[in-house]
Parts: sequence; C-alpha cells; structure tokens
Amino acid sequence: MMDVMPRVARATPTDVTFDVATRQVPFLQVLTPQQRERLRPVAVIHLLDPAGTVWALDEPAHDFSFVVRGHVKLLRRREDGRDVILDIRGPGDLLCAGAVAAAAPYCCAAQAIGKDVVSLSLPRQEVQEILDECAPAAAMFFRHATTHEMRLTDRIVELASGQVEQRIAALLLRLADQLGLPGVRRDIRIPVKLSRQDLADLCGTTLESAIRTMTTFARVKAVTTLSDGFVVSNRQYLESLARGHSRSRS
Repeated sequence: MMDVMPRVARATPTDVTFDVATRQVPFLQVLTPQQRERLRPVAVIHLLDPAGTVWALDEPAHDFSFVVRGHVKLLRRREDGRDVILDIRGPGDLLCAGAVAAAAPYCCAAQAIGKDVVSLSLPRQEVQEILDECAPAAAMFFRHATTHEMRLTDRIVELASGQVEQRIAALLLRLADQLGLPGVRRDIRIPVKLSRQDLADLCGTTLESAIRTMTTFARVKAVTTLSDGFVVSNRQYLESLARGHSRSRS
C-alpha cells in the first residue's frame, strides 16, 4: 500500500466552534436544531498544519469530513513518485463521502492548502441515522456527493486533454467557476494559493511546463498570479485554449 504522506499534527482551533462550522456547512444548516444538538458532542473540529492531512491514503474511513475554512486538495501518488491532485474542495464541501459510506479505506489523501485550514469530522453512524430520518438532509448530502463525483469525471477529461496549456487553461476556468470571486472590472479572482508544482500535479505535467505555461499566460495578460491565488483577466483567451485552439505562441 502506498502512503502518500504521514499524518501531520492537528490542533483544535480557538476561533471555530460547532456553531461557526454550522454556518459554513450546508448539510448542517438543513438539520433541525435537535438534530444538530445530537451531532454537537461527537463533532471534531481540526485546525490543520500547513500541508497537514485530514487523512492519508488507505487509512480506514470512519468519519464524514467537511471543509470549514480554507481549501483542501485530494491527491494520489503515482508509481513514479509524482503526486496527482484529483480535486480541490473549499468551505462547506464534503470530502470523499464514498469511502466513508462504504466503510472502505480512503482511495486518496486529503491535504490542507496553506495555513488556517479547518475541517469538521462527524462519525458515520450518527450521520447515517440522521440521513435515515431527515429527507432534506439526505437530499442535500447526496446532491453534494453526486456533484463531487461528476466533478471527478470532468477531471478525467481534463487530464486527458492534449497540450499542457489546454489542460491548465481548463483547470483555471473550472476553478474560476467553482471558487471564483468578482474582481475589478470583469476580472475573476481565484482565492486559492497554488504553487507551480500544485498546478503541475493538477494537470499531470512537469513543474517546468507549468512554469512556462503560466509565464505565457502572464505575458499575454490572461492570468496574474497573486500571493493568495490568481486573477483571470481574459477568460475568452483561456476558453479558446481549453477548446484546443493554440494561441499562446501567436
């Protein structure tokens, strides 16, 4: 079995309570007050160290986990030692529910992106009991799980795309749609700090190719890299590349 990374020490955040987590996690919001109180004593909130893990590959899956603050990446290590990032999840998102529901080992690792990332874990048995009795909660839960499964299917298409610039353009467009915030004029800000190595891991390419592609995107003023994310200034340019029309060398 491959262990992507060791478990990193975690702490309990002083500024994130169960009530704060409830305001961030849609699943908790649709529960009745009585149902939330049943979960309160068994809920575990973790402040992850930078690059710390929520869980490791092949670890037994006992708890349903949600992102409360920050972003988490799901990843696997290839046989050649390189990591492939499967998806990025943000505040409110459910993490890898399939393994927990099936009582199977995790098929990937979940790792914090940057600092101040907070996760919430809820035991499988207590959550399943509430899902059995609360139709709105069950609908919300399975809608989230299905959405994430569909996103992973899109990732397969993304990774199978031809040129590196096409894959990175498609990735940035997806992140803009998934996590983007309005910027100045018609810019879109992606508030996720990703290194060039992260971009390479997300797109199944080398660090050098990711650097070269992002340098080109900056030169044509399509994408600007910030200390805490990216700004997409020319969506049309990225859309053209994502469709397979090579324009970066023109």
